[in-house]
This record gives sequence, structure tokens and C-alpha cells, in this order.
Amino acid sequence: MSTYYTLVDSRSGYKVSLPTALHFNADWSFTNHLYVNLNTDLSLVSKEKVGATRVANTLSLTPRFESKWFSFYLPMGIVQYSGFQAGAGLRLGPLYLGSGSVLSALVSDNTKAADVYAGLKIPIYQGEAKDRDGDGVIDKLDACPKEVGPEENNGCPWGDADADGVLDNEDKCPNEAGPTENGGCPWGDSDNDGILDNEDACPNIAGPLENKGCPWGDADNDTVLDNVDQCPDVAGTVENNGCPAPAPKVTEAVLNTLSAYAKTILFNNGKSTLKDASKAVLDNIVEVLQEYPDAHFTINGYTDSSGSEALNQRLSEDRASTVMTYLIENGVSSSRLSHKGYGESNPIDDNSTAAGRRNNRRVEVVLVKQ
Repeated sequence: MSTYYTLVDSRSGYKVSLPTALHFNADWSFTNHLYVNLNTDLSLVSKEKVGATRVANTLSLTPRFESKWFSFYLPMGIVQYSGFQAGAGLRLGPLYLGSGSVLSALVSDNTKAADVYAGLKIPIYQGEAKDRDGDGVIDKLDACPKEVGPEENNGCPWGDADADGVLDNEDKCPNEAGPTENGGCPWGDSDNDGILDNEDACPNIAGPLENKGCPWGDADNDTVLDNVDQCPDVAGTVENNGCPAPAPKVTEAVLNTLSAYAKTILFNNGKSTLKDASKAVLDNIVEVLQEYPDAHFTINGYTDSSGSEALNQRLSEDRASTVMTYLIENGVSSSRLSHKGYGESNPIDDNSTAAGRRNNRRVEVVLVKQ
């Protein structure tokens, strides 16, 4: 100091900046034993500042293998003023030995730094967390450490507050007993008809118990509800309990009218074809028969005794068939009609006179059933 400096008296001092730096360290675990460490030191003191002490800027990356009793690591980094450095280190139990630059120093002809360190490290390992009931929730976080339960219920088993057999985590009504099939809720009565929804075939429409909770319908649309309709599939009247009014009965007067019409049915001579004048008469018979839809009739044909018996038999059958066919074609159901020919038998007058024979050539409409 005396050689290079001149000593003078001074009663004042000067300030020196401390070696302030920003330190960043990150450690990342790949597996239970493989890690990588990133470390930086960045000086926060300006290089231009006179009389300041600064930390050297560094950046290092260190992969390592680490177990409880053994570690091995390879630090690599860049140090200000020293350049790139690579080293190695290991730990056996509590003892460790290493260098941040031993590898780069061995292979480089222009080493600018070297270091070595050793030490004693006594780690305090964290004990394994206890989980006495083995439910995956450690005891210190387990509200029921001796009972198995899910994490979402703090390690406690789900309860059944309403004792309905449905656990509270699945019970939509945990405080009201209800069946499993309804999510633990009691069955309601949406339509307020006194029938619970699980037994109500129409849960949103009020109806009586005897119809499974559905309102009575009217299948035949006759305004008589099915529960009181004695003919629910056939439209009828209220007065007749939903059944159609009974068909009118054929009276003696009606039969006399039909007989009178039948006597005026005329055929062409010796044939089964109708004369035109007979069609109006047959139309009248059709109208009468349609007034009695449940009545069944037979059409009987007769002839006089002129000609052979076989011819007369066939002619009577053909004429009866012709009349029946006309009635069917004009609206009378075929199921209500039949026909038969009697030939010259059963005369109603004397065949020896022209008037008698005319009366015997006839067709009769006879009531069979009603």
C-alpha cells in the first residue's frame, strides 16, 4: 500500500454496495428417482458502479438420480468470466462429494475455474401418511379414519339419513324415505286423484282407481262413458245405456203390406224375368225391409199347374231367386235373405180357372226371424 499509494489523512468515509443478486431455483421430478434442476444467479449491481462488489452471473442445469441413500448428478452451466463448466457429484448416505467443473477441467486446455466440495448431509425424511382404513384418504384428512369412505365424503361412508335403503349420495330426497326405483323419493300424486304416480296409468290426468287413475273414455263416441256404456264399442243412445236402439219389430200389418206388394210382382210369361212394372213394387219392398234391419226373410216362389211339374219347380225357384237378387242389389243384406221354389204345390186357388191360376202364380215374402 505504501509503495503504490500516498497516505493522506482523511476524516470521511465512502459507501460500498453489497453483492446483491437475484437467485432462481427450480427442481422437477420426472419419476420417483429422476430429477432435473435449473439454477440461476443474476447480479443486480451495475457493472459501471465504482467500488461495488458483484456476484458472477451463472446459469446451470443439473440432471440427477436420487434415492434415499444414494445420489448421482451432473451439473452443467455457464459462469460469468469462467465460461462453460461441467462437473459431477455423488452422495452415499449422509456424505457427499462433488465438483461443478471437474469434467470441463479434465477435457479443456484452457480451464478458467476449478472447484471441489465435500460435506455431510443429514436429511429428515417425511414419514408416509397413514391411512388406517385403506380408503385412499390419509388419516389427517379422513373424517372417519377407521371406516372406509370416498374422498368426496371426506373419507366417510355414505349414510342413509331416511333409512330407505338408498344411500344419501344417490338419494334425490335424502330426508324422505322412498323406493330405489324413484331415486329414493316417495311417490307423488301429480294429478291429485288419490292414486300414486307409480300405480297411475295416467299420472298427469285425474281418473278413478277402478280405471287405474285414467279418466273414463268414450270409445264409440256416443257421449256415454265406457264405464257405464253397455255397448262400449258400438255407438248408441243415452236412453239405451250406450247401446243402439233395438230394431223395430215386424208387425202383422207390415207382413200384410209385404204380402200385398208381393202379389203385384209380375214376370214375363213362362220366364223368370221381371216385367218393368214390377220394379217399382220391389223398390217399395226394399224400403220396408230396410226399416227392419234385424229381421230375416225368405222369398218363396209358386206356379200354377200348367206345364210339367219339373218345369214348374225350376220356374218357381228361378223367380224367387230373381226377386231376392233384385232386393240384394238394391241395398238389402244378403245375410237376411233366402229363397225357395215350391213349383205347383201349395195352390191358394183353383187351377181349373184362369183367375185361380193367376192367383197361384205368385211370390211371397215370408218373415223367418226377427
